[in-house]
Amino acid sequence: MPRVLRTVLIVLAPLMLLLAVAVFLLSRVDTKSEFEMVASDATGLDVAVNGNVSIGLFPIPHATLKDVTLKHKESQIVSASEADVGVEFWPLLRKQVRIQRLALQNVSIDVVRDRNGHYNFLTPSKIAHPVPAISLGRVSLVNATLHYTNQETDRELQASDCTLDSDEFQLSEGASADILKHLSVSASVVCAEMRSNLFVGTDVHFSIAGQNGVFTRTPVTMTIMGGKGSGNIDANFTGAAPVYRVHYAVTRLHGDDLFKTIAPGKVAGGSMDFTADLALRGWDADEMTRSADGEAALRGKDLDVAIGDLDERLSRYESSQNFNLVDVGAFFIVGPLGLVVSKGYNFASIFQGTGGDTHIRILVSHWKVESGVAHAQDVAMATKQNRLAMKGALDFVNMRFDDVTVATLDNKGCARVEQEIRGPFSKPVVEKPNVIASLTGPISRLIGKTKKLFGAKCTVFYEGSVTP
Repeated sequence: MPRVLRTVLIVLAPLMLLLAVAVFLLSRVDTKSEFEMVASDATGLDVAVNGNVSIGLFPIPHATLKDVTLKHKESQIVSASEADVGVEFWPLLRKQVRIQRLALQNVSIDVVRDRNGHYNFLTPSKIAHPVPAISLGRVSLVNATLHYTNQETDRELQASDCTLDSDEFQLSEGASADILKHLSVSASVVCAEMRSNLFVGTDVHFSIAGQNGVFTRTPVTMTIMGGKGSGNIDANFTGAAPVYRVHYAVTRLHGDDLFKTIAPGKVAGGSMDFTADLALRGWDADEMTRSADGEAALRGKDLDVAIGDLDERLSRYESSQNFNLVDVGAFFIVGPLGLVVSKGYNFASIFQGTGGDTHIRILVSHWKVESGVAHAQDVAMATKQNRLAMKGALDFVNMRFDDVTVATLDNKGCARVEQEIRGPFSKPVVEKPNVIASLTGPISRLIGKTKKLFGAKCTVFYEGSVTP
């Protein structure tokens, strides 16, 4: 036998022996029961392996388990068609399974918050139970889908065709209720689509890293409403309720994509930029809404909108008054926030039978959010001949309009015509327009001369960045 071959055999023989021993030991261990016990202790759920179990050698000793489910009572929370569990060799000598790698295929995660505020993976009387220290090494999920439903608010979130790859996943000993405070993780996530009641994001990418209850997701990128979104999300779970900080921006957001949930078809040409800087606190959307503080803004230039010739309609508004200022103001000026408030009001009616377009020279929608209430800071738009502005607040806690007024402006920023909308988003009350100053004709010129003669001053309605 050649010396080189003999040397190779001498080197490989111990390795092959160790691998054979590993397979033998792994086959003697009840891998199915061990996996079910470890996973159940870690999650507090009933974990079951319903399919076959097979043993492999490469790249490390591992077991492949088919049809894995995680349930709470009769509710299935997680399912995976396959779980590949790689284990460390030396603990096998003591008939212990220590997971070094976990790969899940075709994963479905279904989380529900019922009308009483209870999650389908928790029992109120048994929220806390001891969780042992666990180190899973590398964890990966392929073809994963997450579906979250909040039955209290009829809100849903779904992420589909997702891949997760983590090179660190450790859990220190503690209580299940504080599991996020004891978790250390570093992972990258890619999802083909993320969808909620208000938006659809595609090509979603983000990384998440953190330990001891403090996590950072950066950068979170996606294509949303035709624009490119990017930003950071920080989460802190060390207190009684999680605290989030969101910095996000969407550039070149398409007008058609922004408004198509309310008015299908091509209704707005041009693009806009959206920014948000928000702090939120709570375990669910309702709690986060009540605690939301920060700012949100939408800005656009040179937009062409299918609402007919707004300047021409405003020029004869005093004689016709055949449309609401609220339509224009609440639908276009509110911007992304309008997608929330529009459910109970037919803003799309402004597109029906109008014919023609209006060129919007500039649009600004800047809001300050305090405890879930968005207050108009600089909310206005300008056509070729007119400016419209909005004042008031949108109360997302109680889902209602709070003294919201839309007005057409003169060159000084004083209101010429005002119209108010108030009450719940689902059934608002739109007041009749209040004509403060005549819009056209000889009477307007006469009033103007009289005011100038006696030095009359108006009450300024708008002093923002949109100039006459």
